[in-house]
Amino acid sequence: MYTKPDISFENIQVAFASKSDKALKKMYLIFSLLDNNLMAKWGVVLAVLSLKLRLPVKSILKRTIFDHFCGGESIQDSRST
Repeated sequence: MYTKPDISFENIQVAFASKSDKALKKMYLIFSLLDNNLMAKWGVVLAVLSLKLRLPVKSILKRTIFDHFCGGESIQDSRST
């Protein structure tokens, strides 16, 4: 028998209680940039080009986009997240 979980994302105070103001501002900036189609498309192009040219952008990408959308680089990292 299927039972509905007691999880609700309606109350944003509860949903984001574990995040600091700094983390919330970072999330807002990331989503604001991704909301702009031109910025999102060029961001992907520049990121791929920068990685191919071996420019030191990997740490920047990891601290921003990767950190926000991914739980970790391995199963162990993801479990702690």
